[in-house]
Amino acid sequence: MKGTRKMLIGAALVAALATLASCGGGSSSPGTNSGSVPPAATSDPGSSGSLAVSGHEFMFDPATLTIAAGGTIEFTNNGTIEHNLTITDDPSLEATAAAGASASFTVDLEPGTYPFTCTIPGHEQAGMIGTLTVT
Repeated sequence: MKGTRKMLIGAALVAALATLASCGGGSSSPGTNSGSVPPAATSDPGSSGSLAVSGHEFMFDPATLTIAAGGTIEFTNNGTIEHNLTITDDPSLEATAAAGASASFTVDLEPGTYPFTCTIPGHEQAGMIGTLTVT
């Protein structure tokens, strides 16, 4: 009976680990759906005032952005499902893109620091978060 119980517990652990691995929950890739803080890569706008950001399951690249007020964020979805980049404090500032598509918006915010996320249910919890600094 003890051996059967140990086998059942072992099988349950293997199943749980397999489920986490299939969701990208491993910690070997920073910023993936581990619930940890996204990578600290920073992207500054070029001379055109445009800033390129990509998203995929389940992270933004880069996750830390700096842009001048009035600049444009160009969001490209490199994932296999729909994603968006939404400024949490102003949901009207959103770029939603199907897999393989792009969208953009103009950053009409006062200088400061603003969180952003993917508002598709479950994506924020999976790690699609970041920080935007407006200068």
